[in-house]
Amino acid sequence: MFAALGLILLLASPSPAGECGTPVAAAADLSTALAGEAETSGAGTAASWAQVMQAQADVAWGERGTSVEKLQELLNDLGFPVEETGILDEETERALESFQSTYRSVATGILDANTAAMLEEAKKASVSLGQLRGVMTRLSEVKAKKYLPYLNQAMYEFDIDNDRRKAFFLAQLAQESSELRYFRELASGAAYEGRRDLGNVFRGDGRRYKGRGPIQLTGRANYKAAGEYLELDLVKDPNQVATAEVGFRTSGWFWMDKGLNAKADLDTEKAFKQVTKKVNGCVSCRRTHYADRKAYWDRAEQVLAAPEDPPLPERNPLRQRGEPEVTLPERNPRRRQEG
Repeated sequence: MFAALGLILLLASPSPAGECGTPVAAAADLSTALAGEAETSGAGTAASWAQVMQAQADVAWGERGTSVEKLQELLNDLGFPVEETGILDEETERALESFQSTYRSVATGILDANTAAMLEEAKKASVSLGQLRGVMTRLSEVKAKKYLPYLNQAMYEFDIDNDRRKAFFLAQLAQESSELRYFRELASGAAYEGRRDLGNVFRGDGRRYKGRGPIQLTGRANYKAAGEYLELDLVKDPNQVATAEVGFRTSGWFWMDKGLNAKADLDTEKAFKQVTKKVNGCVSCRRTHYADRKAYWDRAEQVLAAPEDPPLPERNPLRQRGEPEVTLPERNPRRRQEG
């Protein structure tokens, strides 16, 4: 049975009973608050959905209202599909449990104030399905739906929470993984054998710790550091990094570890070149395919600035004009750091 057969909101005052004899959310009050007409805080801003949730009565399983509509809308935006019926049903509870599990929270299926706040914060650090495919036009809808929750979770976890940061991050991911096609470096990794700067001090480390993930994590030292932060044993099982569940998080860890949010906030081409150098070595080298990265960045900025999702790409986007010529980047065995 799903958690208490319902999503429980923190109770401030009772509401009239619904058809099932249980309290219903004050939908009119919620609509007013979300429209910016509610009483404002000391900062002079309208109450957020999470704040309004603290003033709502319990919402029981099977009920309907504006609060449920907002919940379903947020879940869909974050990549946890649910039919937006406005009715609190089992499908919605399963989607909420999936959100909580992916975002490293206890999967209770219960909507309390903390979960409501997390949903709102996660929305800030997210892209929609349309935006993701607008940037990576060769990414199929099936794969985009599969990867979207993990991408959004990683951006939330590592504070990639404004359009400048998202644009930088998506551009580098798109080029490094050939639009999320490759989560494992095609080369054998033998070129990294004996690279002490990467922590490859044991025989076989080069192949064992070759590039994996959307931003290819490379070298025993990076696997060890990322694993310690994420509380995963990536040294023992490096293949975890080639999965969506872990690969997006190691990419976010790399982004944080190299201080790349601060670079993205500058929103200049000079900063983008510096980020490219951190991710894949020298900017001027042909192997970095800088022009392609720049094209992804330009497109990401346009897509994220658009008021609505871009139209979905054609079935064969390779025929579209103006697409960057994406090539899986080569690796430079001489460089000091690997993405």
